[in-house]
Amino acid sequence: MTHTSFFNQIFKKFVCFIFLFNSSAFAMDYYNSSNNQITLSYVLVDKTLYKNVVVELGSIVSLSGGEIKTNYSEYNSITQILSVPVVKVGDLFYTNSKVTVGKIISVESGTSFTGAIPIETKLVGTSCQSYGLNGSINNTDIFGSTNFYSVHPIGEKSYACQIVNKSDGFPVYSSSQSLRFELRAGDCSANTGNDFNDCPNDRSRTEVADRKAPTSYIDKVITYEYMMYIPSQINFKPPRSSLTVSQVLMFTPNNYVGLAQLVIDDNSNLILGLTTDFQWTRPPVDPFVMEKPFDQWIKIKFDIKTTTSPNGYVRLTVNDKFIHEQVRQTSAEDDLTLRLRLGLYNTGISRYKSEWPTQIIYYDEVVRTMK
Repeated sequence: MTHTSFFNQIFKKFVCFIFLFNSSAFAMDYYNSSNNQITLSYVLVDKTLYKNVVVELGSIVSLSGGEIKTNYSEYNSITQILSVPVVKVGDLFYTNSKVTVGKIISVESGTSFTGAIPIETKLVGTSCQSYGLNGSINNTDIFGSTNFYSVHPIGEKSYACQIVNKSDGFPVYSSSQSLRFELRAGDCSANTGNDFNDCPNDRSRTEVADRKAPTSYIDKVITYEYMMYIPSQINFKPPRSSLTVSQVLMFTPNNYVGLAQLVIDDNSNLILGLTTDFQWTRPPVDPFVMEKPFDQWIKIKFDIKTTTSPNGYVRLTVNDKFIHEQVRQTSAEDDLTLRLRLGLYNTGISRYKSEWPTQIIYYDEVVRTMK
């Protein structure tokens, strides 16, 4: 099959695609047109999970698109059809393809098992990826009536962002589910607009953000409330790097800045990061929020008075206790959008010379109100 015929079939049958930026940095399945081969990270065949498999492409059976359901390919030995959840072809990115295989080129290793996929590749909850690359995560248990979306879904691992269940032993503040984030050594990703790729920029993240409200944001008091849980873990914030666990960002047509950030310092304390203008200028001292914020549900509340006048404010309350208020102009223009980002965001990761630790955090009871 030629590269041209492959693309002809794709454009006739497939409508869900995005462009990638520097996609070679991502550990994902991809098709090489020069040798007609597909490289697959994991392939499940009967009761064996194979790693780093290279096969020759036979023919295309179907190109379904839609939501990503698994983080591994699966070969049906009866129908002889290979199902691939995600594959990169040239500069395009496809989901849920079914193909036949010509011949096996190489296999790194295989692991026999019975029952479930080994923990490294098993989806322990509902992956945020399953909502689609541009889909809304509309879980009322966690987010109420506000829809959220994955900030950097391209190259994001299936375990990075998941909706998990209390019945499976995960921390949940109320009802039955919470939002779990996890980053491991080597993880990095990019956004769907190709505006930023963490991989070559010394960063890693897994975050969600709230969808834009259908009303104006200016001259309002916008409140974000949520519960946050950080389990005890070794080296949660590696020295010399920076770790942000929550952000309230301001977007206007000509500007973008963080109004407030919750960060972990080198002493594992929770700190409030603020800016003093619309150029990311930080104040001399960051307000202290909480010492060792581990193994407890923490109630976070941000109140933002949005205005182009100097009488706006950014106010933080933690566990119903007032922490800090910054009085300032909170928008550079009348055309304004705020975004709450929740998750893990690391910068300066190369400054830490040891192996990067696994980082985990949970959120629940997320509420946005506008008055």
